[in-house]
Amino acid sequence: MGVLRQEKGKVTPEELNDLAQITIELVEHIQQEIRLVGFWKKVQAQDALRNWIVQFLDDHDVLAYDRLPEVADRLVELARANQHKLVKQEGV
Repeated sequence: MGVLRQEKGKVTPEELNDLAQITIELVEHIQQEIRLVGFWKKVQAQDALRNWIVQFLDDHDVLAYDRLPEVADRLVELARANQHKLVKQEGV
């Protein structure tokens, strides 16, 4: 949620709640994608994830459209940096 909140700036409590829900959906989808074997070696898979993020954020009207590609890049890089946390086995 940090990236989205940073991009949005000042938000109301309702907007903060919406951002939290959007972040949960984003993280769940990102987790599914990066669990695929060799994800970080497949440029096409990474591009597909970036495109999905842009579309998802646009559908939820989170930010101005021109900001979405850069935000998607930041989120994918954040996922790469935190992969060990995102793909942790459930129940472990």
